[in-house]
Amino acid sequence: MNNLKIIDLLYKYRNLKKIGLSSEDVNSHLNNLLSLEPKTVGENKPFVKKQKYKKIDSFLFINASTKNTHVTFSNEIGNVLHSISLGNLGYKKASRSSIFPTTNLISSINNLIKKNGFNLLGVKLKGFGKNRRFLIRKLSLLKISIAYIQDISFLPHNGCRAKKRPRK
Repeated sequence: MNNLKIIDLLYKYRNLKKIGLSSEDVNSHLNNLLSLEPKTVGENKPFVKKQKYKKIDSFLFINASTKNTHVTFSNEIGNVLHSISLGNLGYKKASRSSIFPTTNLISSINNLIKKNGFNLLGVKLKGFGKNRRFLIRKLSLLKISIAYIQDISFLPHNGCRAKKRPRK
């Protein structure tokens, strides 16, 4: 019998004495514990391999303002790999705020993902533009594995004082 088992039995003996059992009951209980065969470790349990978390390859930052939409790709460290906006695609002024240019933006995003071979994306959204919902819907339809979609837009918690309203 190893030393750890003896120490364990001594602690159990001391605790049983504190409870108030007679010495005969304590001795019979300890004899039963000594006579038990040691259990083999993991004999009945099947071996289950733990699943590792998938590592996110890159991040997709979407800044959807009212006038324009910017999309930035970065690697897991945070270095910018590529950046696209509706202005870069050739749309000027008011045409940037409509939905049609956003479809072209999504197709260029899809081409970049295929070209660079990203496996798992983390998407972070910022801003309150109208193209924002449309972008999320179209990204989910693409055959891209997205780890999460997070909203990082600023929300003031009763921040700065509002401007004085003009008199009428």
